Amino acid sequence: MPDIDLIDRSLDRENTQKYHLSIQADLNGLSFCILDLEERRYIGLRNYAFGNIFSIEEYVNRLAEVFKEDGLLNIKYKSVSIIYLTRKSTLIPRSYFDRTYLKTYFRFNQSINELDEINYNYLSEINAYNVFAVPNYIANEAIKWFGNMKLFHQATPFIKSIFEKDTDREGNCVYVNINNKFIDIAVASKEQLYLYNTFEYQNETDLLYFVLYIYKQLNMDTQKNKLFISGEQSDNIKYYNALKKYIKSIRSLEPFDFMFSGILDQLDKHKFLNLFNLVSCE
Repeated sequence: MPDIDLIDRSLDRENTQKYHLSIQADLNGLSFCILDLEERRYIGLRNYAFGNIFSIEEYVNRLAEVFKEDGLLNIKYKSVSIIYLTRKSTLIPRSYFDRTYLKTYFRFNQSINELDEINYNYLSEINAYNVFAVPNYIANEAIKWFGNMKLFHQATPFIKSIFEKDTDREGNCVYVNINNKFIDIAVASKEQLYLYNTFEYQNETDLLYFVLYIYKQLNMDTQKNKLFISGEQSDNIKYYNALKKYIKSIRSLEPFDFMFSGILDQLDKHKFLNLFNLVSCE
């Protein structure tokens, strides 16, 4: 059973060719949302928490079980996009990008194992490619169920979200998407990305250390430069209180200007920022 199950009554299972399906998966679970493309309105979201997973086989079986048993994942959509959360990525400026050297680019910053499949997304906002690895057992399972779908890394919608027009973002700002096991962190002005990285964390002390480290390394002022947070753990009060002790202005980074059906009003939408903004990466 899903931990979150918010499906609007307007969802028409006989007319899903007007819908886009976005999925986000990692070893901790799976979330998906459904967008009515004609109305630009989200009409549903479900989240499954997997608990402790101890092997690849166990994870694939759990993933296949959700795909098989959830009726909303067994119907045809106009388009499907999938994020697999992973720290394995690297940004390559467009002027240096050549598809024949994907593994070479990737090995510069990351290790590749035999189960990794190399993919890439283009980010027009920074004129660069995001090269990333997805385990082939994830890619194969997704192709098996959805056929023609697109794979993305979470940095793609995250970075796109940073460059959404917002008059409240003056100067350089810090952006942190707090996942279950690691954070994505970026520093940007309205026109330029200065840094993107990921860090593993275990508690609020780790989280605070990495955020303050970025502030210090880029000579930013915790009393002036704003911090925008998002991600599944962004509402964890321990994390918020730790950050608030040192950083004056902390805001939630909200999804793009989509509409949401009434049943989704109860949802803290910044927790699913990348999932909701994924369709904009198509």
